Amino acid sequence: MSDEIQQVENAGQEFIGVYADTFKFVHSFMAEMREFKDSLPQRQPKIQKDTLSEMLDSGMTSFKFTGKDTDLCYFAKSERMPITAIANIEDENIKKSVMESIDRFVKNDYLEIRNDSLYITAKGKKYIQDDFFIRQAQADQIEMHNNVLLKSAERENLQVIAFTGNYVTDFTYFDYSDKLDLNDVISHPNKKLSNQILDNVELWQKKKAVTVENGIATVTSDGKAMLSMPEFKKATSHLNPRTLSEVNTRSSQFFVKLQSAVQTQAQQNVLKNTVTKAIKR
Repeated sequence: MSDEIQQVENAGQEFIGVYADTFKFVHSFMAEMREFKDSLPQRQPKIQKDTLSEMLDSGMTSFKFTGKDTDLCYFAKSERMPITAIANIEDENIKKSVMESIDRFVKNDYLEIRNDSLYITAKGKKYIQDDFFIRQAQADQIEMHNNVLLKSAERENLQVIAFTGNYVTDFTYFDYSDKLDLNDVISHPNKKLSNQILDNVELWQKKKAVTVENGIATVTSDGKAMLSMPEFKKATSHLNPRTLSEVNTRSSQFFVKLQSAVQTQAQQNVLKNTVTKAIKR
């Protein structure tokens, strides 16, 4: 009987030790965020407003045709658009609207056609730097991004979730899914928030709360243990998965899909180089 009691006591001590380690991990995780924020230099009030170039990423990977006049934001990073870019638009209604807009912009001297390409003029460059145009362009690009994301989620029978850029609370994503597809983060038109989330993923990785491989962040056993800790739950406000019918595509919220399965190897290979560059930039 004494041996059995001793075994129970040993098991209890082992459990307490694991709990204590996880408790320390939770507090270290949340302290990391406070230290990270404190280490950031205090930003001076920004006098110059955001430009389109700051709004869009350098590779234009997030640009999508909307059929609206703000499609001119394409020229924020390139003075030339091949005519084939319009010909390759899959949605016939959007393609028709884009062609009508292009025709009007050429007639009004915002664009000109040379050698099977469209080029933005000086008048067009001035037009797309207008504050109102920049705000509307971002809103239109986010709306189209959300539309594409929701269609993709519908095909894959997935829910979506909204990120805020908060290092601690966004980690509760992993309460609902073991995996986060970083392509959903990288491709979002809101580059400031996208970069903040990628910075957070890098910190999660350093804390060994997630691993990152081929564009997929996967929660670790340490991360799962932390999520289950009462101390962590008290300190966080959980994200709530949204059904597709609950999402307003015009919302400025940062939506990503809840992954239900491992990406195929082909999908992973496509993402690998892009994500590696984004995480290590």
